[in-house]
Amino acid sequence: MEPEESTLRPGEATPIGGCVMADIIRLLYSRREAAHMLSLSTRSLDYLIHEGRLKARRLGGRVLIHHTDLERIAKDGDQAAMKPLAA
Repeated sequence: MEPEESTLRPGEATPIGGCVMADIIRLLYSRREAAHMLSLSTRSLDYLIHEGRLKARRLGGRVLIHHTDLERIAKDGDQAAMKPLAA
C-alpha cells in the first residue's frame, strides 16, 4: 500500500487530530497582530491598553491580547477612541 500524497500546497491549513488549523481560534494575539486586526498602529493599541480600554496580559516578556477583547473593540468600538473627523 502506497502512502497517500498530500494535496495541500505550501501555506494551506494542515489537518491536526481531525481538525484543520484554520478552524482553530487562537486565544491570544501579540500587540502587532492585534493592531493589524483592528487596523490600528501599535502605538494606538498601546494607548488603548494604557488607558484601560483594552485588556492586555503579560506572558513572560510578551504582551498579549485575548481574542474576546479584540472582538469587543471591533464590534462595539471604543467611543472615546473613535472621534469624528474635523470638517
